[in-house]
Amino acid sequence: MCALKSRRKGYSYKNASMACRNYYLFPGSKTYIYASNKQYLTEDGILTKAWDYMDFIDKNTAWGKKRSVNTQMRKRAGFFTKDEYGNEIELGFKSEIIGVTLKDNPDVVRGKAGKLIIFEEAGSFSELGAAWQIARPSVEQDGMAFGTMIAFGTGGDEDSHFETLKDMFYNPDGYNCIGFDNIWDETPSDKKCGFFIPQYTNMDFRDDAGNRIYMDNDGNTLRRKSVEYILTERRKVIENATNSVAVDRYVAEHCLDGDTWISTEDGVTRIKDNPKAWISGVKDVYRLTTEDGTELLLTDNHKIFDGK
Repeated sequence: MCALKSRRKGYSYKNASMACRNYYLFPGSKTYIYASNKQYLTEDGILTKAWDYMDFIDKNTAWGKKRSVNTQMRKRAGFFTKDEYGNEIELGFKSEIIGVTLKDNPDVVRGKAGKLIIFEEAGSFSELGAAWQIARPSVEQDGMAFGTMIAFGTGGDEDSHFETLKDMFYNPDGYNCIGFDNIWDETPSDKKCGFFIPQYTNMDFRDDAGNRIYMDNDGNTLRRKSVEYILTERRKVIENATNSVAVDRYVAEHCLDGDTWISTEDGVTRIKDNPKAWISGVKDVYRLTTEDGTELLLTDNHKIFDGK
């Protein structure tokens, strides 16, 4: 599965919970979590969240398990004892969660069969395509999948490598990923795509009474109200940023219309034709026509220079 998402949608928590589910419910299961850099796994990364879950479960529930391996990058359920001959043996559940950093070496994933394989911050993998294809036999055999692989990432990451993740999103069959109806792009299409989580979905802001502002009581997104808030916040960044880097970084994580012309190192091109472009949602687009007949497509917060 390929999932493109905006910031702070809780996917590190979601994937950490999936890893813990396998760890506690499936004996002998292995979950691999790959990242291009160790910091994406540790610090405030997915492994840290998984370890916090495990500490809570072991301390407060009947599902607690001893650990035969207990390091920063790997946890294994089990314990060591001696058999009748005095030999040390391992007993227990023998399920494990293992973090692996690729460091631009996709061959690291080779031969690691797992029930669940997660690519954390996939937009930062310089060798995502090779690593994904090398890892596929770890969860597939004779055309049948016996495990799950998930690549998820966000636009605007430092040192991002968008091309493969974008290709996975728009061509899921080429990577044996599940396809979804494309309800996010402005141009209708019958072609399947990956799963997309726009910025405007499920924003959990609350008023003083504790009521959600941008979702209804059933948790459904109030789309127009959410988009208006996002555009207002974007306008603040553009108007108050002290350098172009801050604006560029913010814009990279928020959507622009695909027909917008941008300047790149390869010349001027439309965003939708640029292989490095990042799609992060759909916004309302307006057509501005000047007195001389020139037309411009833009969003409602697009600044226009009037020559004054």
